[in-house]
Order: sequence, then structure tokens, then C-alpha cells
Amino acid sequence: WGVLPQPPVKKVSVPVTLPPDANLLKHFDRVIAEADYEDQTMQQLYRVWGFEAAIDEASCDAAQRVNLSCVQEFGTLDDLLKLNYPAVVHLTEEDGREIYAVVLHVADGKADLLLGSERWQVSVEWLNKVWGQGYTFLWQLPDSGHTVISKRSGVADVRWLEAAVSQALRLPVRNKVSRFDAQLTDKVRQFQKQEGLVEDGVAGEQTLLRLVIRSQKAVPRLNGRIPAQQTVSNSDEIENTGGDS
Repeated sequence: WGVLPQPPVKKVSVPVTLPPDANLLKHFDRVIAEADYEDQTMQQLYRVWGFEAAIDEASCDAAQRVNLSCVQEFGTLDDLLKLNYPAVVHLTEEDGREIYAVVLHVADGKADLLLGSERWQVSVEWLNKVWGQGYTFLWQLPDSGHTVISKRSGVADVRWLEAAVSQALRLPVRNKVSRFDAQLTDKVRQFQKQEGLVEDGVAGEQTLLRLVIRSQKAVPRLNGRIPAQQTVSNSDEIENTGGDS
């Protein structure tokens, strides 16, 4: 894998209500017909994060090789909007055609989708009609690569968590915290309550992925621009050695 400075997409804007433009409608139908390969759509999602994955490597299994985690869930568009992550979505049209797309941005009743290599803007109403419940998204792990931070975690993870949860709650960040103490546990529980999660005081995957998106990190967000070029330095490269990931 290498690094792409930005997603290589052709921007094609479609109004919320598709106009009676025969050529445009034919082009949209043609793009839809070709958007039925999940691996190609996952390839686009990696590009959103600034990584170029070979087609046979564009999978959830490869995510940790670039310090990302891949999550597959079932839920509504509203559920995805609460998470605020760009995602590969499985859509089903009225005629039964199955489509895979990357949801890039949602605002003001409109959604930007990557269909193949083109960027289209559709209405949220249309997107809800064809929504197929399943979606897959990537999120950036802590520097350690761990998906759980608890009382048994190392100092680096504890300090990362202290900074992230304090920022999310808009509380002062304590410097040089060395252990998962009662104050940090209370902060984690407070954040979990705010997010509607189980308030166990342990920062598991669901807690961590929400902390990242609520933080000040330059990561792709559905309600913001896609800063793929900012997430990875252009000097960073990842070599595919052909071994197991």
C-alpha cells in the first residue's frame, strides 16, 4: 500500500430531486449497475482514509496493518450519523438491484456518495428508501493499536485515554497521569452515559471509536470534509509482504 493524497473521485452533482434529464438519468443508472462489488467499495473507503489497498487486500482483516480497526454493524442511517464515520453501505433498490456505496457526507437533507469512482449527491429521502441496514466503517486506533483500555493498560494508553475523554467532555486534561485511577474511571463512565453506552468504566471498542470521532483529531467525518491527505504523511508507506495480516 502507498498513500493517496486525496480520494481520486470525479465530482458529479445530482440535485435532491433528479431532473428529467434523460442523459443524466441514464448515466446514474449505469453507475448504479456497476456499483455491485463490495471489495471495490471497500477499496474506496481505504482511499478516504488516505491508503491505497490492492483489491484483494481491501478488507476488514487488513485494517490493523495501518492502525485502523474495521467495524461491521446493522442499523439505520440515523445510527450511522450518530457515529459520524464515512462507511460502506449495502443498498437495495426497488427492482432488487444491490448496490455498494461509500457514504461520505450528509447535511441539509443531502448525502454525498461514492459510487464506483464518481461522487454523487442524492437526497437523504432516497438513501433511506434503499437503505439495507448493514454498514462497515473504519476508525483510527490509539497509537498502541489496542481496542480496549482498562486498569491493566500501560501508561501510554492511559494518557491517551485521559486526553481523549477529557477533550470529549470539555474538561481539563491532567498531565502525566500514570494509572487508570478513580478520576479517569469516572470520566469514562460520564462519557459512556452521554453516548448511551454501558457505564462500566472500561474503554472498549465502542467507547474508543466514539472518543476518536469526538476528539480534535483530523479524521474523516460525515459532518465535515474528508481530510484523508491530513491523516497520513506522504512519506509513510506500507509494504505488502504477502504474509498473514
